[in-house]
Amino acid sequence: MKFFYSLALFLLSVSSFTYAQTNFKPGYILNLKGDTIRGNVDAREWDINPDIVVFRSNTDGQEKTYTPKDINGFGVAGNVTFEKFELPISLDNIDPNKASVHIRVKTEVRTVFLKVVTTGTVLNLYSYTDLIKPRFIILDNATKHAEELIYHVFTDENVSFIRWVPQYRVQLQAFAEGAKVDNASFNKTIENSRYQEIEIANIVRTINKDKGPVFTAEKLFTTRFFVGASYVKSSLSYELNTPVKRGTEHDSGIKIDAGIDLIFNKKKGDAFFRVEVGYNENHFNFLLQDNSFVSRDFFVNYKTISLQPQFIYNVYSKDNLKVFIDVGFIYNKYQFKNYSIYKNGSNPPELQHPGTLDFSNSTARLLLKAGVVVAKHFELNAGYVTKSELPGSNSSRFDTGAYQAGVNFLF
Repeated sequence: MKFFYSLALFLLSVSSFTYAQTNFKPGYILNLKGDTIRGNVDAREWDINPDIVVFRSNTDGQEKTYTPKDINGFGVAGNVTFEKFELPISLDNIDPNKASVHIRVKTEVRTVFLKVVTTGTVLNLYSYTDLIKPRFIILDNATKHAEELIYHVFTDENVSFIRWVPQYRVQLQAFAEGAKVDNASFNKTIENSRYQEIEIANIVRTINKDKGPVFTAEKLFTTRFFVGASYVKSSLSYELNTPVKRGTEHDSGIKIDAGIDLIFNKKKGDAFFRVEVGYNENHFNFLLQDNSFVSRDFFVNYKTISLQPQFIYNVYSKDNLKVFIDVGFIYNKYQFKNYSIYKNGSNPPELQHPGTLDFSNSTARLLLKAGVVVAKHFELNAGYVTKSELPGSNSSRFDTGAYQAGVNFLF
């Protein structure tokens, strides 16, 4: 146990120094002349729109930080694109719990990176999220004028009512009329639309007469399967009352593992849930000396099928190297092949019925691990399974625990 705590403390210490880790992906920047410069972008999750971006050029390999004043935009290949705009941004909150008293619309002209949602012949749609709220911006491709799709929420001093002002519907309806796509069905879609990316993006695509697949939000949830093997050093501690004897025996063997990782955000992947199953066998043998003439040999052999739900967090994460800590439970289901007692006082030794042993067929224990993932597919881990009682009878007590080290292949 001390080994695991030391390892986990070391990894957490490393993470405190490497929290500002980089995650460079192939991408580009658009300089102020409109030229595309290829290289690698430090890709982030970007829950809010970035005001800086770190870029490493293919030309000289140097890292440089850019703001909207320095470039016209940037992109990460196959992932996301941002374009620079200068425009008025509304500052009122649309959370009903933080709504303004009456309509008090305040705007601020900002030069920002807008995330590209969808583009077309009539309109381009962008999103801009900061600590106040999410916003959607449309660019009229005929006039090159960009404006925010307006949505307000307000109340009174006593918070006796909440009013929503979905002005964005009027704005979208005007563009639908101009594009001659304002039929009754589509008008109803606009009137019922919510201020959400999927719904607004599909309206813009209809205005653009985009016949491609319906826009859907990117699915961040994904799964990953793995198989592996672990070297397990198990312990069986015993305490017998008749006669009073205590001791601990050890057994080493290979456990076969397989499972699935449930990754809730594939772009970031720093935290995920793992379900793992395993199989291994244990063989214990210990000798108890009753007196100078009689001794007893105990044989305890069993097979184990385990179910291991775990939560894993990457304290350090780069494309080709990840360092993680892991906490979970291990539920063991035992099948005892035999547990026998031989009395050594006669020739041959006398086989006794193990009436004093009546083992439980399952236990649940805490599982602690730490490890690394190298080259995206190879996981090396080490862990500790806390001790738990394997009930025997009123006259005996058995405890099991284990250390393990393993390797998994991640598909």
